[in-house]
Amino acid sequence: MNKEERILNEFLVESFNEILKVEEGALKKGKFKNLSIREMHVIEAVVKNEKQGKNTSSNIAKTLDITPGTLTISVNSLERKGYLLRERDIHDKRVINIYTTDSGKEVEENHAKFHENMVKEMLEFFPEEKRKILMEAVVELEKFFKSRKKVD
Repeated sequence: MNKEERILNEFLVESFNEILKVEEGALKKGKFKNLSIREMHVIEAVVKNEKQGKNTSSNIAKTLDITPGTLTISVNSLERKGYLLRERDIHDKRVINIYTTDSGKEVEENHAKFHENMVKEMLEFFPEEKRKILMEAVVELEKFFKSRKKVD
């Protein structure tokens, strides 16, 4: 790897790991100590799909890019913890719909505020002229990763 590649690689690996640590730390400090970051992301996906009226287990698994079996394991745990509910669809008994409980909604709202604050702090860290450059770079990075997902 040349110098640019090393710097970018370190940035991506370290940033990803740091973001997960910060998220996990925020969960552990707050009211929802019994949740892992992975479980938090499942709740987040359920809320997103619920808002779109697409809260079937298969749609949620697609959103998370995981198998239905992997989702079932997480949902079992989150249902026991009181964050999610699972019900058969009234029109098609083969379909399982997943819903957030009041606790699930609360934890997701908390997590959304955490992200909102993190983004605000990050943007405030950068001077105005560098913010524009950052935003352009982030948009391009997102395009790159989305194009890679289609290839893989």
